[in-house]
Amino acid sequence: MSHLRIIGPTSDDTSIATHDELSTGVEAVYDRVHALTVDALRESFAKLEKDKLKARPVAFLGIDPGATGCAALIHAGGHDLFDWPGDAALVVPRLADWLAHFDVRLAALEKVGAMPGQGVVSMFTFGQNVGTWHGILAALGIPYVCPRPQDWQRGLVDRKAGKDTKAASLATARRLFPDAALGRKKDHGRADALLLAWWARRQGIGAG
Repeated sequence: MSHLRIIGPTSDDTSIATHDELSTGVEAVYDRVHALTVDALRESFAKLEKDKLKARPVAFLGIDPGATGCAALIHAGGHDLFDWPGDAALVVPRLADWLAHFDVRLAALEKVGAMPGQGVVSMFTFGQNVGTWHGILAALGIPYVCPRPQDWQRGLVDRKAGKDTKAASLATARRLFPDAALGRKKDHGRADALLLAWWARRQGIGAG
């Protein structure tokens, strides 16, 4: 077996190390450096992800929790709409995707009570929808408030459009969001969601 003389600070300069011993030492150093490098890379990537999250555009969320309701996200670049799909499992991925791309500062979830003449089944379904939205917002950590219709509509919805609140909401939303898909009469849920998001932004909470 070949040998290599190692010169060191010991008094015995005739200390001998085999190639195998040296290789073992080199491998140990390599493993240590590799581990440190991986840790450093992980920290760097974590910092990059954190910085990316910090750089997300600010956005505000409005939610009409009705059976024909909608969630609307407004931001400097425009708006996004998501009609209630009837299944909470389909809502979570969409909101999570919004959170990945936007810093949602505040959500406005409309607080609506039972309507006169509303059936028991309809009331139960509506209650389920409202509870679902509360749970999703809380689980995703999105700060939210629950304004009554008369609160968020005051000073926002154009009453000149007539006494029909749905028509007035549509008219106002079409004016504020001319490129939104609000061409149908049944799009009042989308209109309310957009206006709720607009109202949330006007609260000045985290608008930065």
